[in-house]
Amino acid sequence: MFRSAIVQYLNDYSDRDMEDAARYNIIIKWFIGIPIEDHSYDHSALGDFRDRLGENRWKKLFFIILKQIEAAGFAKGNHSVDASHVIANIAIPGTIGLIRQGIKEIMEEIEKSIPNFMRNWGQKDR
Repeated sequence: MFRSAIVQYLNDYSDRDMEDAARYNIIIKWFIGIPIEDHSYDHSALGDFRDRLGENRWKKLFFIILKQIEAAGFAKGNHSVDASHVIANIAIPGTIGLIRQGIKEIMEEIEKSIPNFMRNWGQKDR
């Protein structure tokens, strides 16, 4: 739940937005530890978690963790969100579609990092 809260805070998500992100975004599913084939939690679980901790303890723990993330360089105080790819309600992807999307994004990042990786794939050392 803390990991969900961090994602929620950094992306300015409501509880319902966070539920959707935890259901359809592969990277967020991985980060918060939800298996790809599972549905996410109900949005009310986030509020229940905050209520059980109590407001003061919740804020204290949350900002301790957030400061550690910022100190490690994983999040900055000012950030922007790229919302160019939005899934419409009528195009809710299935598990296979999510896996394909994830593989495509991973391969694009590999190609950026190692430009000749795909050209040399499968060639034997000479």
